[in-house]
Amino acid sequence: MGLEPNVDPNAVSPPSGNPARAATDGAAFKRAKELSRAIESIPDTRADAVARARRLIGDANYPAADAIQRIAGLLAIHLEDEPDKAQS
Repeated sequence: MGLEPNVDPNAVSPPSGNPARAATDGAAFKRAKELSRAIESIPDTRADAVARARRLIGDANYPAADAIQRIAGLLAIHLEDEPDKAQS
């Protein structure tokens, strides 16, 4: 299998599709406006997620000690694999 480079640096591929139709297609613009309205209606915070976070913050047993130990072990493994960056 051989490759034949394009020797004409000014060669341009023709555009795909029908640009005249795309310019007059109001449906795409309408969909974009509807999407923008939908995005604007989404609240900045989710009340259910905030309530859950507050419950977890107040729970002295969260996260569980076992989970903390497992995470610490994983961190230790990865720290041992990395070269000491503090000396460089």
